Amino acid sequence: MRHFAVILPFLLTPTIALSVVENSEKIAPKVAVSPIGMETVFSTAGGLLVILILIFGLAWAFKRYTHLPKGSGQCVKVVGGVSLGPRERVVVIEVDDVRLVLGVAPGRVQRLHVLTDKRDEDNNFAQQLSQELKGEQ
Repeated sequence: MRHFAVILPFLLTPTIALSVVENSEKIAPKVAVSPIGMETVFSTAGGLLVILILIFGLAWAFKRYTHLPKGSGQCVKVVGGVSLGPRERVVVIEVDDVRLVLGVAPGRVQRLHVLTDKRDEDNNFAQQLSQELKGEQ
């Protein structure tokens, strides 16, 4: 239907159609041109190569000049944790030299206890936690 709408004005006015065809033949003579030539292939490959070099160059520059914290120098370490239910956990983290006991639930993190001495955590934490859990029930 779209093609018919384009052809319809030329069918109605044959003199205009003939003049357009004659002018197009005078302006652009018919030359056999291959749609995919070596020049097209090389220009496409060259453009792709330039884009790839640009992407890798920007990635290198971003990595080199942005100062994001590295994974090895973390100041927060997860020491351990235990699951209390399908969505609740108790986690022990270490920030510098202080260990924190955190209760983690969906949408909420709460500090439960601060462990100042590592021996305190190793010897009494399990007993203290079980006593606290029994005391709440």
